[in-house]
Amino acid sequence: MPGGGELQFLATKVVPPRGLGLIERPRLFDMISQLPAKRLTVIKAPAGFGKTSLAIEWSERLRQGGNLVAWLAIDPDDDEPPRFLLYLCQALQRACDGVGLGAIDLINESFLIRPNAILSMLLNELMDLDEEVYLFLEDYHWVTDHEIHEFLGFFLGHAPSHCHVVLTTRTEPPIPLASLRAKNQLLELDASALRFDVEETQTFFEREKFGALAPSEVKILHEKTEGWPAALRIVASTSQPGGDFGR
Repeated sequence: MPGGGELQFLATKVVPPRGLGLIERPRLFDMISQLPAKRLTVIKAPAGFGKTSLAIEWSERLRQGGNLVAWLAIDPDDDEPPRFLLYLCQALQRACDGVGLGAIDLINESFLIRPNAILSMLLNELMDLDEEVYLFLEDYHWVTDHEIHEFLGFFLGHAPSHCHVVLTTRTEPPIPLASLRAKNQLLELDASALRFDVEETQTFFEREKFGALAPSEVKILHEKTEGWPAALRIVASTSQPGGDFGR
């Protein structure tokens, strides 16, 4: 930073969490087949709807399929253009060997260089890759700086066709979504898509060792929680298998 040396980098922010114990949700997991045709995928819902869990599952499946997958976990401290750019480049560099090194050097050497010049260098390096590249941005709702939104808009508008962005957020991101919708390059999932249906609710409680629940009990659970994954988790952690579960 000006007068303070290089930006500090925390490596754990560009490593996706491990997806342990995820409930199989074919109707959501299978939507991964749509991602190659989309420039941007937005998973938008309030807290506790499993946005990150879905993103983790997608990222693991994409990586297993031979794609290059970058991950950036955003927090409130990243709402600063130079820091965001650094982490964006670091995430892509970790996933794509050699990509982003020149851009990182520019960030650290001088803050007089226009951000679009740094992004252009990054995009030119991505252009030389043969593999599909997926950039996951977790918790994008922490970003409020308009310049960062412009960065992402520039990236989406100029990235090569084999580059795709998936972001999770609690709010509508102020980036050019309308133009992406018009070009059929946007995939959107909201809370209604992320809610558990009755079958998924039953599967979840079977995985939690509650045994076979009566259809009436599953129906009550689904109605009372409205399929909210966080609520189902709370019920499972505060109830005893084999008790008067319906009550």
